[in-house]
Formats: sequence, structure tokens, C-alpha cells
Amino acid sequence: MLVKKLVLLLIMLLLFLISGCGSGELYDPGEVAVTGGRDGRVKVWDLKSGEVKHNLDLDQGSINSVNFFLAGEKILAAGNKAGVWNLEKEELIAEFDRHEGSVRTSALFPCGSKAVTASSAGNGGGTIMIWDLETVELINEVETENLVYQMDVSVCGEKYLYPAAGSVTVRDFSGEIITEFEGHQGSVTEWAAAFSPAGDRAISGSRDNVVIIWDSDSGEILQEFNEHESTIRAVSISPCGKKAATGDYGAVIHVWNVETGEVVNSFNKHEGRIDTIEFSPCGEKILSHDAPDAELDKINPLVWDLGSGEVLLEFDEHADCVLSAEIFR
Repeated sequence: MLVKKLVLLLIMLLLFLISGCGSGELYDPGEVAVTGGRDGRVKVWDLKSGEVKHNLDLDQGSINSVNFFLAGEKILAAGNKAGVWNLEKEELIAEFDRHEGSVRTSALFPCGSKAVTASSAGNGGGTIMIWDLETVELINEVETENLVYQMDVSVCGEKYLYPAAGSVTVRDFSGEIITEFEGHQGSVTEWAAAFSPAGDRAISGSRDNVVIIWDSDSGEILQEFNEHESTIRAVSISPCGKKAATGDYGAVIHVWNVETGEVVNSFNKHEGRIDTIEFSPCGEKILSHDAPDAELDKINPLVWDLGSGEVLLEFDEHADCVLSAEIFR
């Protein structure tokens, strides 16, 4: 067990040191964030000034998912289709056109070598596809009985997970199921599951108002958090793996000590259900945004200071609700 932890920590350190995988860096980790909106636009924001550094109209309908890669030089975005855009030139350089329905979510494998995307399918289920980002070739395809709205890839790239139909499924690169998490009394929400930075653990939240930390290989429950008073919709574990952040339908975000289960801070400046939570690379900030709600006006992502709970920035230049957000790490 100790050897496994040391190997995982070494991998995390190497990935941090070679961020960008040898390419020239457009941005430093933690310097910018990216958001995708229902207005069809992707915006890249300076995390110190709040200035919009890039503003792309992707012509893809609502932007359901957006990811940085290659030292912030490129983004993977998903809407009606999924594609890769060069940020500096602000142009489409690759498109993944094999999905039959709109692409609901996307995630990147380490070093930006591969991507995984998920879409709706004609039978009411979903389709997961793994792509080679250099050749734009389809590597693997998995049919699912239910729609997949959110995915995450482990740090080593050997497995990915997704919540669907009330539980969380972990698959290997070939598509074989490694484990399914069983332990929540209520169904896991479609957006509330993620790996820890080392990939050996995972976190999920459900309609039973409970957050669970799992062993991502065995499915064993390692820790439970029980302070939320409504359904959990968003979850994340900090880069150091010592803290977790969770957001619920009541617009409350709790930050936890993963080892003790103690709440170390809480934020409640949002108006609606929490849709996304992202830690900065050093874990000193959190980016979060509400889920779209017909009863609310346009809602904006917020950047928080983790220690003080102070709102540092509000991203307010989208014409409609933000659907996805990510800090470049």
C-alpha cells in the first residue's frame, strides 16, 4: 500500500512538472479559467483581474463541457458536436463527428493525448467514445443504457468514471467495468462524481444528502460526510487530496477535511443549485457556478478564497447561463 501511494505521488509530481507535455506554455497553471455557456460561447478569464482573454463563438449550440489541455493552448469543447480549438488563433482544428446526438460531456486523458466524450443516443441511452487527439480517430466506443452527463479520468489514464442511473460506474481504457459504487441510500446525481488527484479514490454525492469517498478499484467506502441538508449536485477533491468541496441543491458549498470528515468552511453566496466546483492548482481558490434555473435571472460563476470565504471574482459577461467551467491546472 505504501509503495502504491509513493508511485501515485511521483506520477502526480511528474505531471505537474511537465504540465503541457513539452509544448510551449500559453498560460501557467492557475492563471486562467474557462467557461462555456448556453449562449454558445467559450470565454477564458484571467483569475487575478477577471479580464476576458479569449471570447470564442463556437457555433455548437449550448456548450455543455469545456476542458483545457496542452498548457492552455487548446480547449476541448462539447455541444452539438465535440471539437478542439486553438485558443491563440481562436480556430477549430479538429472535430469529432461520430456522435449521433448532442455531446453532453467530455474529459481529457493525461497529457492531452486522448479524450473521452459522451452523447445521447437514439434509443434513449448514451454513447461513450474515446478519441486519439492527434489523429482524431475513434479508439473505443461503449453504449450505455442511460445518458451520461459528466465524466472524469484518473491521473494515470487507465480508467474513467461516470454517474448514471443513480450509481457510479468505473471502466478501464478498453471499456470493461472495473467496479460500481454501491452504498448510497439515494441515487447518485448525474453530475456528482470525480476521482481524487491520485486516482486511487473517488468521491460521489447523492439524493440522500450524503457524500462518500470510495476506493476507486474495489468500491470500498472509505469516508462519509453528512452535513448537507439537500441533494448533492457537485463534488471535487483538492489537488493535494486533503480537502473535498461539495455543493448542493440548496446553494450551499461545504469544504471538508477528507481524513476527519470535519467541515472547514462553507460558502452560500449562490442563488441556485451548485452545478460545478473546481479547485485551483494549489487548492487556495474554488471556482463554482449555479445550475440553470428558469426561475432565476442569468447566474454567474464565482471564484472564492478558500481560507476566508471571500468572493474574489464574478464572471458576468456571458449572455446566458454558464453550463461548464474549469480552472487550468
